[in-house]
Amino acid sequence: MADDPGPLTYLASTRARAESSLLELMRFPTVSTDGAHGEDIRNAAEWLVAHLQHLGFESAAILETEGYPAVTATWHKVPGRPVLLVYGHYDVQPADNEKEWILPPFAPVVEDGFIWGRGASDDKGQFMALLNGVSAYIQTGTPLPVNVTVLIEGEEEINSVHLSDLLESEAERLSCDAVVAADSLMLDRNHPVILISVRGHAFVELTVTGPQTDLHSGTFGGSVDNPINVLARMLAALQDGTTRKVLIPGFYDDVIELDQAERDRINSSPITDELGIALTGAPELAGESGYTLAERVGSRPTLDIVGITGGYTGAGKKSVLPSTAHAKISMRLVPQQSVEDVMEKLRRFLLALAPSTVSVALTEQAGFGSPPAAMDPASPWIGAASLAYEVSHGETPLLLHGGGSEPMVGLFQGRFGVPVVMPGFGLPDDGNHAPNERMDVELFHKGAEWMVAYLETLPQFLG
Repeated sequence: MADDPGPLTYLASTRARAESSLLELMRFPTVSTDGAHGEDIRNAAEWLVAHLQHLGFESAAILETEGYPAVTATWHKVPGRPVLLVYGHYDVQPADNEKEWILPPFAPVVEDGFIWGRGASDDKGQFMALLNGVSAYIQTGTPLPVNVTVLIEGEEEINSVHLSDLLESEAERLSCDAVVAADSLMLDRNHPVILISVRGHAFVELTVTGPQTDLHSGTFGGSVDNPINVLARMLAALQDGTTRKVLIPGFYDDVIELDQAERDRINSSPITDELGIALTGAPELAGESGYTLAERVGSRPTLDIVGITGGYTGAGKKSVLPSTAHAKISMRLVPQQSVEDVMEKLRRFLLALAPSTVSVALTEQAGFGSPPAAMDPASPWIGAASLAYEVSHGETPLLLHGGGSEPMVGLFQGRFGVPVVMPGFGLPDDGNHAPNERMDVELFHKGAEWMVAYLETLPQFLG
């Protein structure tokens, strides 16, 4: 009808309802890293099915996996037009360090212009914004220019361990021409970002074992190798202390150097050392020599020791030589690098470093490896996304290389050969994975407006 409101008018009139629905979803403690929350995750999946039906989607259902369930729905009313898959994840990081939370993590509130609680920005608030934008079309009877499929998974925070199997078993249902996934950040309120690559992730635990049991350091010190000493020497050999270059032989073999045009484009963004210090609180920045901060955070591979344990770490003194020492090693890889290849090079290097006085074991945790992936910035799906930001936010987005890892990107590309569009509506100080997570209320609603603009803009690029 002529008097029916358009999608933007509908969004403006339903803001309170949208916030209330998000808070309801955030009350489920959907912590996928903790098996104790299995029932909470199941309840959240069932809630999402009902909510998708309420938003007007069809065929809403739970998709079972060998782990936590995913949720899907469709709106396929334009035969012959492409299918856009809207992706999100409803699982969240643990809310540990409870004493540091100002407000309870799973009792979300809207206060001081922010939505507070675990999952506000990562990723419940962001995918709910996308769904609200699509629903504004459905609820107002505005014709959609594409068919829409929804997939919301419950295992992203544990590396989407069953997503590959799900895309295979449900290939007909989930087949699409493009994916849009809002699970990233703007640089600030005036600088939206569309990611054109994500780094891969390789993760391994190194264990050094010496004597069969802990030994008295006075009686046996100097006569057996201390596993912590050996571990420290091995870890120190992984990186040059001056240039910060990774010293694993062949580590950079498949890394494609940035050409000058790409370096100029990356460095035209407002990612400065001053910004890095402000965001991290570090006294001074460090990193691979020869590269700027903007280049390091997305376009260069890394190796970091993210945990070390061994010996006595309690209060006071206990003079023992430990039997074992452990380190967790995390590597972020750039497109063209292979997780399997780099892991094998790391394994060979560490085994060669280990003296015969100890034994060494490397353990790869199941599901903690994801490939890097790149998107074509010239894709019409990305072109439409860029123009949509100009409409919804009044800003031209930056096309940047992402520093984090998103397993779903490579999985969708590998299964369906489709572009993945990655906008983001969060901010760097949202506290993702940290205490006091939040999302700006206005940016939550702007995310829905972006989705409306994206759907309006797509026909200009797809024909």
